[in-house]
Amino acid sequence: MSATMKDVARLAGVSTSTVSRVLANHPAISEETAVRVRDAMQKLKYQPNQIARSLSNRATHTIALIMPDPASYPLMNPFFVNAIRGVTTFARKHGYYLLLTYPENHDELTIIKDLVGSRRIDGIILTSVKKDDAIMTYLEEYEHPYVVIGHPYEDQKTLWVDNDNYGIVYKITKRLIEQGHRKIAFLGGADDYRVTTDRRQGYLDALRDHNIPIDEKIIYREWFSESIAAEITRKILDYCMPDAVIATDDTLALGVERTLSEQHHAHDVAVIGFNNTQVAQYVRPSLSSVEINAELLGFYAAKLLITRLQGKPQHTNHLLIEAEFIERESSRVSRKA
Repeated sequence: MSATMKDVARLAGVSTSTVSRVLANHPAISEETAVRVRDAMQKLKYQPNQIARSLSNRATHTIALIMPDPASYPLMNPFFVNAIRGVTTFARKHGYYLLLTYPENHDELTIIKDLVGSRRIDGIILTSVKKDDAIMTYLEEYEHPYVVIGHPYEDQKTLWVDNDNYGIVYKITKRLIEQGHRKIAFLGGADDYRVTTDRRQGYLDALRDHNIPIDEKIIYREWFSESIAAEITRKILDYCMPDAVIATDDTLALGVERTLSEQHHAHDVAVIGFNNTQVAQYVRPSLSSVEINAELLGFYAAKLLITRLQGKPQHTNHLLIEAEFIERESSRVSRKA
């Protein structure tokens, strides 16, 4: 029986995709690895299938951006609209098309396997980072090019772009404390997302560093919508009158403001959101928010990925995009005498 690519990969101690890249003389493969693979081919008398090679080497000049399941997150959230604009801007300039897709019933891995297996795309942009992410594990195993908008847990071997989520929330919390606020509530997302844990840790560390007691009854983390955030705010008000609320999305912050207005506390509690959506400046009181520059996140995610796809030298595997606090009426509530 003739030797297969899997046989070569096993003998050389590499993945099958690495064998494929050696056959294609891919610049990302080191000379040491290439020699080891070619030695294995010679020992096994492996004869590559030229037709299969020609198919596998065919670039589509298409990258895929994986959106969240619309059942759990609004498809047209401004963050994704702006990120898509940034990705498209860079991709067009370098001759790449953008494929948008999203999973149903949270089954992202099935979508990823279909995209990789069908060879319809050259690379993938992921828009979130989870603990023990099976998608990233799969893409690493098959050495399929990808980039993450978010901060991976194993950040040395992954292309990624993000804000300093820990740092910006630490600064905001510190600012509120310096204004005299002590009871600062926090509304975050689901615990299995890195962005949530980074932002919450910034909030907690700022409280600890300023000797402010941590009250778990005013810290919430789950999948939120504006209506759920409004309901959570009612629960907080039943428990205590907070000085301030940090919400990790403007949608949540608007739910907070709605309940505060209903209970005539709109100007008594400082409220801060994230993403600096257009509506933030038009509601009353106007909403203080964090501009995370989603368009730049998308632009540089595309740049990192396409640079990798083109085999060009990369001097870094990640980029941090500056986030900016935009102060408006909702946070101009001082507790100082």
